[in-house]
Amino acid sequence: KFTEPTEIQNSTIPKGLKKSNIVASAKTGTGKTAAYSLPIIQKIITERMRRRLAPPGEKQIYSLILCPTKELAEQVSEHINNYVNYTLQIGLIFGGASKITQLKTINNGLDILIATPGRLVELLKKDDDLKLNDVRYLVLDECDRMLNMGFLPELKYIYNHLPKPSNERDEMQISMYSATLTKDVEDLICRFAPTHALFNLNQEFSIPEKIKHIKYSVSKKEMKFKLLLYLLKRKGSLRDKKVLIFCRTREKVERLAQNLATRGYKAVGIHKEKSLSFRTNAIKSFSSQEEGECQILIATDVLARGIDVPDLPCVINYDVPAKPEDYVHRVGRTGRAGNEGLAFSFISK
Repeated sequence: KFTEPTEIQNSTIPKGLKKSNIVASAKTGTGKTAAYSLPIIQKIITERMRRRLAPPGEKQIYSLILCPTKELAEQVSEHINNYVNYTLQIGLIFGGASKITQLKTINNGLDILIATPGRLVELLKKDDDLKLNDVRYLVLDECDRMLNMGFLPELKYIYNHLPKPSNERDEMQISMYSATLTKDVEDLICRFAPTHALFNLNQEFSIPEKIKHIKYSVSKKEMKFKLLLYLLKRKGSLRDKKVLIFCRTREKVERLAQNLATRGYKAVGIHKEKSLSFRTNAIKSFSSQEEGECQILIATDVLARGIDVPDLPCVINYDVPAKPEDYVHRVGRTGRAGNEGLAFSFISK
């Protein structure tokens, strides 16, 4: 909940309402979803009230929001549905779910479609009648992450199916948002939105100020697990608290989850090889405040941005991330919306 606009919202919403192209970055947990979606929602509702925009017809899509992962897409969908209170037609598609069901959702017409690039390309290739000609607003959320995950070919494919500027209609508005803007994104910006308003509010990969960072040097790798158990058991530290742990590989995620479970902890590991239903249920259990639900969630970097747990007290870097921006997105799961947070890093000597 926002009682007043955040910096990114104050900066970009006025430009968004004027239908300017936007390239923006900001710290994690500062309301980027609201920053790009509220202007779109406002414009659709206003145009409909003025009878300049009819409800979407068969297979019409007015707005397209692309997200790198299923988890982030679900999070964005939930937020937007809360904003509109289900007054607009919102669709969500991602890999691993029924293509037939997703095509039916699109066939009914949508004001806003939230999609992962891979699944949208699959559906475009599967159904020749599926068109993106009516898209008025395009959003790339976490665009740097999409590039890191190898989605550039899919993004180019989708872009080629979007409407081109013409004298008969307004140009499509393009917004590119991320927690960080790296050099890898520059080519994508030049291709998609060469003319844009730039709001780089996170130039130094900055993170929320209320996160306390604690580093532990570990002489041997096997000492990491002993240190983790100590922190989980110690009164006044992490005992009985929700803890999100990041590992570099899915093998480490599985091993750590199993080792904790055998010691009586309610720990669950998630990574891309796990089914969508398993990951969804794990995050839901971890987010729950009810007793008996998951206390410790272990994940790989690819899922870092899709985990949104209110008031999460602690993140542990069991393995040091490979890149600075990965550290930003890991620890950015805590200390959100002005809350305090802890970020532990286990560093092998």
